[in-house]
Amino acid sequence: MQQSKLVDLFSNLNKAHIQFINKNLVFDNKESHPIGKLFNYILSYYPNNLHNTALTKELAFTVISAENYDEKKMLKWMSELLKYLEKAIINEHCESDKFFQRFAIANFYLHNNLTKHFDTEWKSISESILVNEDSQTYFKKFLLEELHIERRLLDNSRFGNYQVLYDNLNNFYNTNLQRINNLSVTDLKSEIVYNEPNNLLYKIHLQISELFKTNDEALFYVCFDLVSANKSVIAAAELKICTVILINYCIHKINNKSKPFVANLFNLYKFLIENNLILEENGEISVATYKNLCTVGLRLGALDYVENFIVEYKKKLLKSVQNDVFQYNYAHVLFYKNNYDEVLRLLSSVRFRDVFYKLSSRRLLIKTYLMLYLNDASYFDILDSSLNAFKKFIYTNKEINEHYLLNNKNFLKFSIKLLNNDKLTLDEFLNELKDLKQIAEYDWFVENAVAFFKM
Repeated sequence: MQQSKLVDLFSNLNKAHIQFINKNLVFDNKESHPIGKLFNYILSYYPNNLHNTALTKELAFTVISAENYDEKKMLKWMSELLKYLEKAIINEHCESDKFFQRFAIANFYLHNNLTKHFDTEWKSISESILVNEDSQTYFKKFLLEELHIERRLLDNSRFGNYQVLYDNLNNFYNTNLQRINNLSVTDLKSEIVYNEPNNLLYKIHLQISELFKTNDEALFYVCFDLVSANKSVIAAAELKICTVILINYCIHKINNKSKPFVANLFNLYKFLIENNLILEENGEISVATYKNLCTVGLRLGALDYVENFIVEYKKKLLKSVQNDVFQYNYAHVLFYKNNYDEVLRLLSSVRFRDVFYKLSSRRLLIKTYLMLYLNDASYFDILDSSLNAFKKFIYTNKEINEHYLLNNKNFLKFSIKLLNNDKLTLDEFLNELKDLKQIAEYDWFVENAVAFFKM
């Protein structure tokens, strides 16, 4: 036993380690349990006699059990006790690392919807990092900024400050690269040679980077195939990040009127579901993901799939918005089923904090009134009133960034053109629509323009 890993570790423990192990040996009766007995037996040799020739597995076994010596049992007990020693060492390390203790707390706050406490803790940790700079400072800042971006994405802003994240990583990387180069020189070693990273994640992100750089749509399928083919060997969190980046690319393409990417986006969301990646760390589904999957699924005519999805995942939504978000998305299902009265009933009972849900629900309301107006001109006044209310909302709301503001301004503009279609021809309407680079509900306008110009 003297040459075992167990005794080697035991001989290097301090009193705090011993106290921690003694406190955390959790059994019904610690004194009579084999692990407890083994711990006390080795402890009787601690600290100066741990390499005494009398400390053998055979002698220890006689103290633990009245049975004949069993090598397998003895090795099993030693292995289990070793785990407690390792926990004591880990605990001491964690106790001494104040940054990662506080980082863990901040991470817990963030992923358990305790955002008020997260904001306070994040600010305090950020200020404490500035006290003394070392080679790890910017790595810590990088980790904190990642959390901060997650926090921002929980609010109405869907844009993280990736420049700050990049700068911190760049500072960490180049500072340590220079430090290692200098150490190499002073150690009289040969000059360090740069080698291109050779790992799967790097290859995937390099390929995705090329996709964004060239905007070659064929590369999207190469990237998706590369991610999909290697899903079993990529950690879940990284697999989700790769998929979400491709999702964002698809959304960008859809916003630029590329129809094939509606199906691509839907397939990516299904990929998340099939690989148990659709939920966030706290076991919830984000309202944005819930809404986007519903939107693209309905555009593709997958009504049954979408309806089953929103019902199944309703319980995974944040409790405080669960009913409103479900009813909003169910209203879209009803809209595609031409059940307009029920759409109006559902929309009248929901209130949103998320500005993107506010915008989308108002657009759905206007589209519903437009469809009702097709068959009943008496809806003109309420439709006109809704358009004016929407105009006031988008022009006065400070939460809407320029990109989404333009999308919604153009939606408003072309909704009015549909309503006053005697001022231009169908071809003129469609050509003007086609020339726009940004407009919300582009496909809906194209699909329904003919009906309005036949009125």
